[in-house]
Amino acid sequence: MPPDGEETEFASLCAAYETLLEEKKARLDGLVVEHSLTYSRARVAPNLMSEAFLKETRPVNQALVRTIPESGKKAVSVGSYAARGIDWPIEKGKALLQELLEWATQSPFVYRHSWQANDLLVYDNRCCLHRGRPWDRGTYKRIRHRTTLAGDGPTAEQDRNYGAVFGQTRPSNRP
Repeated sequence: MPPDGEETEFASLCAAYETLLEEKKARLDGLVVEHSLTYSRARVAPNLMSEAFLKETRPVNQALVRTIPESGKKAVSVGSYAARGIDWPIEKGKALLQELLEWATQSPFVYRHSWQANDLLVYDNRCCLHRGRPWDRGTYKRIRHRTTLAGDGPTAEQDRNYGAVFGQTRPSNRP
C-alpha cells in the first residue's frame, strides 16, 4: 500500500436526496436517465475500452430517483455513468445532472476512507458513489480486490411496468 494518498471517497445518494427541497423531489420523480459505461469511460480516456467490450455493455435506462427496496429510502441516481436524460432537452438535462452530482458530492454526504492493510469495506452501489483519490502512481502500485453481488436493480422500464400493474401513473419525463 502507498504510505499516503490511499483513500476512497463514498457519497451517500440517499442523504443527498433526503436533503433536497420537496419541490425539487417532486420535479425529479418519474424522470429517466440513460446510464452508460461508454459515456463514463470516454470522459476519462476515449480509447480506454475496446469497441467489442463497449458493444457488449449497452446503456441502461434508470429512474433518476430510485427506492431501495430493503430500506424504503430514496436515492438520486447520478454519477459518472449518468449520460443523459431520456426525452429531455440536452442542455437542460446536462445542467440538471451536473447540479445533482455537485449536490450529492458535498462534504456532508461524503465519507473518506483511508485504507490500511486487511481493510474490508462493504457498500451498496445502488445508493452511493465512490471514487479513488490520487496517489503517486509512478512510485507505488495500488492493488484492490472487488467483489460485486449481482441482482435485479429496478430499471426505468421495470419501474414503469410495476406502476402499470398497480394502477399508478408516471408524470411526464421532462424536467
